[in-house]
Order: sequence, then C-alpha cells, then structure tokens
Amino acid sequence: PLTQHLPEGGKLVFLKLQEPFTLYLKVALVSAIFFSAPYLIYQVWLFIAPGLYRHEKLYALPFIAFASALFVSGCAFAYYIAFPSACAFFIELGQGFTPNIDIDFFFDLSLFIILGMGAVFQLPIVIAFLSLMGVVTPKFLLQKFRHAIVIIFIVAAVISPTTDAINLMIFAGPMVVLYLLSIGVSWIFALR
Repeated sequence: PLTQHLPEGGKLVFLKLQEPFTLYLKVALVSAIFFSAPYLIYQVWLFIAPGLYRHEKLYALPFIAFASALFVSGCAFAYYIAFPSACAFFIELGQGFTPNIDIDFFFDLSLFIILGMGAVFQLPIVIAFLSLMGVVTPKFLLQKFRHAIVIIFIVAAVISPTTDAINLMIFAGPMVVLYLLSIGVSWIFALR
C-alpha cells in the first residue's frame, strides 16, 4: 500500500467527516480507469481508425497492447520509484515536526504522480502515430533533441511535487529514455 511510505509513527488523518467515504469513491474511480485503460485505448483507436488506410489499421492490436503496457509501466514506475522518492524528500524536510498527513491530500498527490507518469509513458505511441501520419521523422526528432530535453524537464518539474534535483532527475530520466525509444519507433515507421 501507499501508506508504507509514511514516516514511522506517522499516520493518515481526515479533517472532514466525509473524507474516508470520499477516499473510497476516489479509489474506486481510479481503479476503474486503470482496469478499463485497454478498452479506453481501443476506443481511441476506433476514433482514429477511419482516417487510416487498410494496411495501417493492422496496427490496432499492437497499438492497444503497447499502449496498455506502457501505461502500466509508467504507473508502476511512479508507484515503486517516483512516489516513494518524493515522500522521502518531504519526510526528511519535515523531520522536526509530527507527521499527521491528510488522507485526501496524500491520495491526490499519489494519484497525480501515478497517472501523470502513466500518461507520460505514452510518448512512444504518440510518436508512432505522428510518424505514421508523416508529421515527424527520425531526423526531425534527432534535430530537436535539445528542445525535447528542455520540454521533458519542464514536464518533469510539473509532475514532480518536490523542488530538488534528484527527484527531478528521477522523473525526467525515463522521459529521456522514452524519447530516445520514440526516435527508434519513428525510424521503424520511416522504413515502411
């Protein structure tokens, strides 16, 4: 559970009477989004498919499989690496205080980080579509690498709740790797 990242002796508290009930509703909603992600991705594919040629429509199953796998990978990265690192930063910062963390804030923070990283991990899929449509080429992506690094660090700063460089690198590192992977994906589509 996410609460394992709390400091020893720290506990989650609620400040409003309805917060535990609201938390259960939020968890149910997020679980529904998480487990319905393949179906939602399939619906996105159905929206895009009419504008594609017949041979391009053959990418439906790989698209759904890779997009789902990348989303789950992003969420797992956030759950096991990014969120614990952010919690450790905040706990270390507040060592002189008694931690009583609001459950609503704690869940919203974890949700923002986990879903944000799940969305960011969709970069290779977006680049694949842009390559399919001829909007980007591997050469273009390589030429714009410096600009992409700046944008990646801006996105990482928005997703990361902390202000330290270590957490910024933890959030930005996978995005740089995904961008490089996206160049490879674009190269594969350029060959076709």
